[in-house]
Amino acid sequence: MRTHFIIYKIAQLFGIVLLLAGIQACEEEYRPPDFYTGPTHVVEGRLEWLGAGPAQAIVLLNRDLPFWNAIGPEDLLRANVKNASVHITINSAEYLLRRICLNQLDATLRRMLAAQLGIDVELLEDIDYCVYWHPSVDVQPGDSAALEIRIEDTVLMAQTSMPRFQPLDTVYFVQRPFIDSFYELRIRLTDADGPDFYRYFISVNGAAYRAFEHSVFNDWFFDGKSFELPLYNPFTSQYELTDKRYGLFARGDTVRLKWCRIDEEQFRFWQTVEYNRDNRGPFSSYTRVYSNIRNGLGYWGALHCREYQLIAK
Repeated sequence: MRTHFIIYKIAQLFGIVLLLAGIQACEEEYRPPDFYTGPTHVVEGRLEWLGAGPAQAIVLLNRDLPFWNAIGPEDLLRANVKNASVHITINSAEYLLRRICLNQLDATLRRMLAAQLGIDVELLEDIDYCVYWHPSVDVQPGDSAALEIRIEDTVLMAQTSMPRFQPLDTVYFVQRPFIDSFYELRIRLTDADGPDFYRYFISVNGAAYRAFEHSVFNDWFFDGKSFELPLYNPFTSQYELTDKRYGLFARGDTVRLKWCRIDEEQFRFWQTVEYNRDNRGPFSSYTRVYSNIRNGLGYWGALHCREYQLIAK
């Protein structure tokens, strides 16, 4: 009997040791394998058309940085590529994008470029950062736009096409119950048949356009139907998700909405970026961000947009 008791105590002790070892193992930092194989180039390029007049093309070009390295403002500026030749071709017409360094612009060009980048103009005055831009590109719905970037011996290529615009039926505000002076922005849209992809940007009281953290969606659940959808204020990110003001607009806000139909390649890029940004916690897994850039990373996409303005009331 005593022998059985001793065996039981040893087994119990062994179980406790295994439990403590397991807990200790859970506390150890896990570092995934490093698959970084050296610098490559990252493209953020878009061809944006408001439907009247010419479109604008803008390309941001950088070298990538290793994931595990500490990154500061100086690293980001050093990663900027300033020696590229950037062309787009539409219907056999070729456009050479001009390299523009932000700290060398006059006030008019700085305002135009700030609007394209979605950055407040005051932030561009002293930044030694260059982009590639063409302010006047002739394009029509369905046109294919080929991007070619040459950096010394490296050639990056991508393709997109300008989608047809899908107008909103109406844009309006609804006052939220139990929250005085705050309103939710809503839209009503009759979707066309076939796969469609959308993105929206918001400006409040004259600020530069900004995208909400979940800014893209498709029509998989309402293809060819009429539907209603809330749009959220991207300038409320300082509030917690539980704050009743999160995503809402204050009474009297002048709100501009830039509503865009986008190509599928661009949708897949932003969908994976936004999903990856929210994928946190001990049980999450990383998401590989989609890219349509041959020999590089990032995206080249087209946006067909319209602007709407209204006051929150």
